[in-house]
Amino acid sequence: VVVYDITDEALAYAEGLVKRSAKTLADCGVVDEKGAEELCGRVSYTTNVEEALKNAQYIQESVPENLAIKHATVENIEKYAPADALVGSSASRMQIGDICAPAERKGRYTGAHPYNPPHLVPLVEICPGEETSEETKETVYEFFKLLKKEPIMLHQPSVGFVGNRLQAVLFRELKDLVGRGVVSLEDANKAVTFGPGFRWGVMGPTLVFDLGNAKGIKAL
Repeated sequence: VVVYDITDEALAYAEGLVKRSAKTLADCGVVDEKGAEELCGRVSYTTNVEEALKNAQYIQESVPENLAIKHATVENIEKYAPADALVGSSASRMQIGDICAPAERKGRYTGAHPYNPPHLVPLVEICPGEETSEETKETVYEFFKLLKKEPIMLHQPSVGFVGNRLQAVLFRELKDLVGRGVVSLEDANKAVTFGPGFRWGVMGPTLVFDLGNAKGIKAL
């Protein structure tokens, strides 16, 4: 993996994050200390965008959600990356069609939104655009599966994608209950953490309802 950023200070910060994340994995027994060192050894850092992109097979674009910065990044990808390199965007609200507007080869771009912290949370939302090729969709999906992530595929554009929209619904209801004095903020949080959160973490909301109804979720 080659990490690119525009300043040495930003790269030093990124390297610190990688090392701390590797230590967390070692402390939790996911890898041993040697494995953590090997993980860090696979990552190099550069402020030279051409150097970062020249041999790339897959590019994860994670610049700020500013369309001008996104477009400048896409222009660099088009200029320096191999023509067959695939591109996933970490954008959490912008659509890939808008992000890759300057690109000549739009078929190789797709949204690929990970959840923070990405070394612990497995979800990745694959959010293709109208011009994203089927090959790009399939390859990016399988790429994240190989990384032991849990990708999901969106079949049409949706502002905020899936995970954030589901979180927003719960948060709106939480604000209503707390605002009306039904429950304290602390207890509303506990109601999720020590209640449905236990079940959702194993089965998700749909399987919970499916198993809880004799005729299954379709009967609800």
